[in-house]
Amino acid sequence: MSDKYGLNRSIFPLEFNGHKLIVVNNIGRETSEDDDPRLFLNILVYCARCEDESSFRARFPPTDISYGFLSSVAKLYVLGNISHQCENDNQKAYII
Repeated sequence: MSDKYGLNRSIFPLEFNGHKLIVVNNIGRETSEDDDPRLFLNILVYCARCEDESSFRARFPPTDISYGFLSSVAKLYVLGNISHQCENDNQKAYII
């Protein structure tokens, strides 16, 4: 499931520094409970080769900072945690 503020699924699976990244969770949407709008993000990417994973989960209250900016920082955080070289980059990865 991809939402307005989630990752762009069309670029996955993504090969990066030997990693074969797939998206496991990709929720990024505005929620409203009792007239209290918030940005909810739950993003998880997983390497099919080394089984490393990175995630970000948060709920942001209304703020002067745009939700687009907050979600972009979260995406950078998730992908930045897997910026190291994959330990199993010479191993084949099969995604079913």
